[in-house]
Amino acid sequence: MIGVGGETFNPVLLRADAGLWLRKGIGAQIGAGASVSDDGVGSLSLDAPSVASLSLRFQSPEDLGMKAFALLGYSRFELDGALSGGNFPGRESFTGPSASLGLLWSLGERRAWSLSAELAGYFADNDVGFGGLSLGLRYGY
Repeated sequence: MIGVGGETFNPVLLRADAGLWLRKGIGAQIGAGASVSDDGVGSLSLDAPSVASLSLRFQSPEDLGMKAFALLGYSRFELDGALSGGNFPGRESFTGPSASLGLLWSLGERRAWSLSAELAGYFADNDVGFGGLSLGLRYGY
């Protein structure tokens, strides 16, 4: 979800993340993605051609086949807007802190794969809000 000037846009994003553990339950994670479809309100369409983040990951021990996690970091994203097919208002980049909360559900006894659900927020500017719910498949439970 992208909120700009009181309007809400919902482009679909595809994202990939990678990370490494610094110590038990604490890791570093990078992520990158882009929208695969734009969304419009009236004559204005908006998409996010690039999203990138660097975060610290705090993850709980497993309980009942699940783990909870929180990400705290810094993000950069671009928004590309078009008014009735033209180039106005154009492309603009935003940077700022980001935060996420999520859950992992283990798939199978070997625990190599898991399903994930994450609620994320990127805080760049008073007039621009960027965030949403992501669902994913993760290797390295």
